[in-house]
Amino acid sequence: MDIVQESAYQAYISKDKIRDKDKFKSWILKIAVNKSKDLLRKNKLISLEDLSNVITMQAEDKESMNIFMDNLKSLSMDEKNVIVLKVYFEYTFEMISDNLKIPESTVKSKYYRALEKLKIEEGLV
Repeated sequence: MDIVQESAYQAYISKDKIRDKDKFKSWILKIAVNKSKDLLRKNKLISLEDLSNVITMQAEDKESMNIFMDNLKSLSMDEKNVIVLKVYFEYTFEMISDNLKIPESTVKSKYYRALEKLKIEEGLV
C-alpha cells in the first residue's frame, strides 16, 4: 500500500475522531504527512536521491489528495464510503456490501452514481 492509500484508510477508520468537520482537508493532509514520516523512519537507509524522490512523490500525492478531496465534496457520505473502499482499498462490491451492511446491488448503484457525479465534477461529461 502506498502513502495515499494508507492515508485514506487511516482517515476512514478514524473518521469519527475528527472534531471540526471544516478542517477535514488539513486533517487528512496531516495524516498523509505522518504516514510519510513513518515511511522515512522505517527506511533509515534512504539516500539523498531517494529522499528527493520521496519529497517529489509527497508533493504529487498531496496535490492528488487535494484534487480528490475537492471532488468528493459533491458526493453523499454513502457514495464517498463506497468510492474510497472500491478505488483506494480495492474492495470488491461483495466486500463493500458486507462491510457497509447494504445489498450488493445498492453498492453498485451508489458506486456508478458517484462515478457519474465525479465525471461531471471533472468536466468529463
